[in-house]
Amino acid sequence: MAVVAPDSTSSPERKTFAEDLGSRASRWMRRAGYVTAIFVKFGFASIMHSVGLDRFLRRQDKQDGKVDAATAGLEMAVRLRLAVEEIGATAIKIGQVLSTRPDLVPQEYIQELRKLQEEVPPFPFEQAKAVIEAELGTPLEELFVEFAPEPLGSASLSQVHAAKLPSGEQVAVKVQRPGVVELVETDLAVMRWGARQARRHSKWAQDHDLVGWADEIAHILRNELDFAREGHNAERMRENLADEPRAVVPRVVEEYTASRVLTSQLIVGVSINNEEELAQLKVDRAEVAKAFAEIMLRQVIDDGFFHADPHAGNLKIMPDGRIAFFDFGHVGTAGPQLRSSMLQMLSALLAGDTNEMVNVITSIGVISDKTDLQRLRLDIDKELSRYWGLSAGRVVMSELFDDLMGLLLTHDVRMPPAWISLLRAMTIAEGICLQLDPEFDFDALAADAAQRSLLRRLMPRAILDELGSFSRELSHYVVRLPRQLSELLLRAQVNGLKMRVELEQTDRPLHQFSTMANRLAFSIIVAAVIIAAAMILTSEQAVSTVGSPVAITFIIVGAVMGVWLLYSIIRSGRL
Repeated sequence: MAVVAPDSTSSPERKTFAEDLGSRASRWMRRAGYVTAIFVKFGFASIMHSVGLDRFLRRQDKQDGKVDAATAGLEMAVRLRLAVEEIGATAIKIGQVLSTRPDLVPQEYIQELRKLQEEVPPFPFEQAKAVIEAELGTPLEELFVEFAPEPLGSASLSQVHAAKLPSGEQVAVKVQRPGVVELVETDLAVMRWGARQARRHSKWAQDHDLVGWADEIAHILRNELDFAREGHNAERMRENLADEPRAVVPRVVEEYTASRVLTSQLIVGVSINNEEELAQLKVDRAEVAKAFAEIMLRQVIDDGFFHADPHAGNLKIMPDGRIAFFDFGHVGTAGPQLRSSMLQMLSALLAGDTNEMVNVITSIGVISDKTDLQRLRLDIDKELSRYWGLSAGRVVMSELFDDLMGLLLTHDVRMPPAWISLLRAMTIAEGICLQLDPEFDFDALAADAAQRSLLRRLMPRAILDELGSFSRELSHYVVRLPRQLSELLLRAQVNGLKMRVELEQTDRPLHQFSTMANRLAFSIIVAAVIIAAAMILTSEQAVSTVGSPVAITFIIVGAVMGVWLLYSIIRSGRL
């Protein structure tokens, strides 16, 4: 049976694999040059040079290489934010993700990156129509009875249009911005290449796993670009909150949803940022804040599946006071162990128990060989003392968590991404609650929720479930251990056991040992030359055979070599 290659000649517009590869490489280099030029413009030339990105600059940009006079006097954090805004949509998304990672980014940069705003004009209706028809395989007029050409809202990755299905249901159609996938993938490739280069040249980048950061950010952005995955997340959240009367999650219309199009039930509500319309609803803001906090705590503590980006743009308050959740491109999951650690951390934090906090951190975080646990305890104790004695409602958990994550960054402690997403969701939720009700005490509500959850874990059903999980894990090891031990003994009997020991940071001691051995060998040679010359001079037969000039030459050579050896030892400071 013949294998037919993909048709590359039937259509003159279709590119060959080589042409496509060359096009992508050219696009990558142009984008790398553009991004580098922006960073150089805002005063980051030395960083671009250190990771090798300056090689992609145009000759004119290399010759200019000047910092913009308007920004030269600004702080580096401010200049970074301005550079990110000028680069565009992907960089803004990356900056927004980094603004939620106080364990990775210093606090002054966190504050600036949180100011990043997406101000993107909508793309034309004709392009939106083309995307919908390409994804759903049907003309727009056959899919919808009505379709509003003007979008309800526009963002860097997509925009939303109101429409009506043939059934009469009003829906919101989220359409991906044309070309955004190619742009994001190009920017992610530039970012990862820069991270790999930084790892090669920077010990800091190695220790803090800069390539791992790049991969994590890429994972988040790719998930946000997959609307089919987002629809699945929305349906899962809708099922979880089905018995919660205060929450609304729009129903996803699956037959009208694909990787670049998401169609869901149209929900009419008021943005939390719109104070005028919110006042007209005449809802009890304190009750709405309490409901939102309890819903978010339920997602985190009970369900283990939560909205990881519950900011004001992803929420609406409905006329009856219910809270509608939108945009499930970024969700978080937390297993039982992580949720248990979170509860322990929260309890220790509210009780001011520094030792328990460090115990939780060491159980779920990655500690480097530079981490001084005793010093970490003292610093955490000092940080918590700033909050002790404050009245209820005056402790802002987001500030406390930011300070704590900053300490972990200083002490080279890396926390798992799921843990950071969980804390981020909680701190964003607290900010929303305080926006609705400035007197809201989020930490007291969180403490009550944590206590209830701990009490539920003491119920007979929960204890039985815990014992069941423990017994399954124990049986797994009981079954495997005898077989593994038998295999180990058999290998020892047949081939013997081999042990490989890897010693870290041994280059310097080995170099010193090699230097000592060389000096010792050199000194033996010097001594041998001098002794041989002395024996020649003291022996009449040797003098007559070899000659005294040869012996004298040996002595001079030995003396010069001895003086050089003594000088090198004195210069090394190890006499």
